[in-house]
Amino acid sequence: MITNPLLEEIWAVKDRLAAEAGNDIHVFCEQLRAWESSHLPKGRVLRTPGEIRARFARQAAPETLAFREEPPAGGNSK
Repeated sequence: MITNPLLEEIWAVKDRLAAEAGNDIHVFCEQLRAWESSHLPKGRVLRTPGEIRARFARQAAPETLAFREEPPAGGNSK
């Protein structure tokens, strides 16, 4: 069997976080909310599609939100 070190590390972190919460999703979510409130500025976590749309509407010009078929002229296509 082929192993993937990145996936193994992710699974180990998942297992550690689950163990810290006693394998209870409600406890895990409460711990996550506590971590967010102590580490992230207010309003940094966007929870609904409406919040995401509002944030991008304030920060970005409409043309930056559109997908283009071709890269901009003179741009790096790598």
